[in-house]
Amino acid sequence: MQIQRAKNGKEKSFMNDKIFIDTNLLIYALDEHNPLKKEKARKSLREIKSKYNGVISTQVMQEFFVAATRKLHADALIVRDILRYMENF
Repeated sequence: MQIQRAKNGKEKSFMNDKIFIDTNLLIYALDEHNPLKKEKARKSLREIKSKYNGVISTQVMQEFFVAATRKLHADALIVRDILRYMENF
């Protein structure tokens, strides 16, 4: 976190920390088998989006697609839409 002083002398803080989003967090956010884990993962993703600079690698996106479609049997078109949304990270 950086703290800068404005011209009026008041301090302002800016978060520029990057947080790497792991495949597991994305899978947990989609998994219907454990609702508590799913909600915690979604809450974490919302917090990362609103407070930090979330980063997702291409490898994580590929792993998520494979795991979501093969292990969770999610529809490939829905998973692709989720990944398009995640491009904002």
